[in-house]
Amino acid sequence: MDKIVKDREYMCPQCGADEDLQTEDWYFDDNTAIFEMYCPKCGKQWREYFLMKYDGYGCDHRVYDEHGEDCGV
Repeated sequence: MDKIVKDREYMCPQCGADEDLQTEDWYFDDNTAIFEMYCPKCGKQWREYFLMKYDGYGCDHRVYDEHGEDCGV
C-alpha cells in the first residue's frame, strides 16, 4: 500500500478518502480554526488547522474588501 501524503484539507491522512468525512467538533483560537475530523471509511480521527485572516466586511447590503473598498456586491 502506498503511503498517503496529506497535502490538502478534508482528506483522510490514513486512507485518502475525501468524501463523507465528518467534523466532530471545532474550535477557534485567535486567528486559528481547529476542526476535529473523523473518517467513517477507515475510522481515523485527526485535527485540521486553518489560519484565518481578515478579508473584509458587509454592511448595509454592501460588501467591502480588506482595504475598505466597495466590492460592488
